[in-house]
Amino acid sequence: MSVVPNSAWTLPWRRALIAAAALMLAACSSVTLFYTFADTAIENEITHYLDVDDDERARIAEKVDALMRWHRTEILPRYASFLRAQAATIESGEITRETVTASYGQVRELMYATLRGAFAPAASILVNHTGTAKLDHLRRRLTEAMEDRAERAKRPRADRIERRANRFVENIERFTGPLNKDQIALIRRYAEATDDETFLWINYRVRREEAFLRFLAMRPDEAEIAAFLEKVLVHAEDIVGPRYRTDLDTSARRFQDLMARIAAISTPKQRRTAAGRLRDYADDFTWLSEHMF
Repeated sequence: MSVVPNSAWTLPWRRALIAAAALMLAACSSVTLFYTFADTAIENEITHYLDVDDDERARIAEKVDALMRWHRTEILPRYASFLRAQAATIESGEITRETVTASYGQVRELMYATLRGAFAPAASILVNHTGTAKLDHLRRRLTEAMEDRAERAKRPRADRIERRANRFVENIERFTGPLNKDQIALIRRYAEATDDETFLWINYRVRREEAFLRFLAMRPDEAEIAAFLEKVLVHAEDIVGPRYRTDLDTSARRFQDLMARIAAISTPKQRRTAAGRLRDYADDFTWLSEHMF
C-alpha cells in the first residue's frame, strides 16, 4: 500500500495543483463522483486566495477544465498502472523496506508530474496578481491560513499526537480494513516521535510563502512564474536552504519505516483487502480516463 505523508509543500497552490493527484488516496465512496466535482474544488481554492472579478473567474474555470482534461487522459492511466502493480506486490506478500521505498518514490513522481503539468496554467493566472492591491489580498489570505494552522498546532501535545495517530489509522484502514493492536501501537509511537515535525514544516511554509510573495512583487512574467513555481514546490531547498531537503528525506524515511513495519505484520485478510481496493481504484481511474468528458 502507498500513502503519502503530509509534506512541507507550501502555498495554496499546493492544494489546488495536486488536488487531482490526491484522488488516488481519496476516501469517498465514489471516485467518479469525487472527480466530477474536483474542478469546482480547485476553482474555489484558487479564487479564495486571489482577488478575481467575474471575467477572470470564467478564465480560471476554462484553465482548470483544460488541466483536468489533461490530468484525466495523461495522468490517470499512470495512476491505474501504479495501483495495479502495488496490488500485485501486496498479494505476493513481498512487501519489504525496499519495495515501500520504491513505491513512495513512484507516488512522489506521479504528484510531481501533476504539478509540472499545472505550472504553466497557474502562471498565466498569477501573472495578473503581481500588482500591489491584488498581492496584498493574497498576502492577507495566506496570513489568515497560516494563523489558523499555527493555532491548531498550539493544541496540547497529547491532543496533537492523538489526532494525528487517529488520522493515520483511519487513512490506512480505508485500504486494509481494521488494523490490529500491534499495528496501531506502531502508528501511535510514530505520531509521538514525529510530533515536532509539525512546527518544522510550519516554519518552512512561512519562509516559502514569504519568498513567493517577494517574487511576485517583482512583477515577473509568465515564464518566470512557472519556473519559480517549480522551484518552490519541487526544489524548495533552493529557496530555504539545503537543510530542507535533509529534513524532508528524514521525514520520508521515518514514514517508509512505519509503512514497512505495518506491512510486515499485516494479515492475509488485510493484504487481500488492500489489493482489492487498489484494483477497484485502478478500474475507476481507467474508466474515468476513457469515458469522462
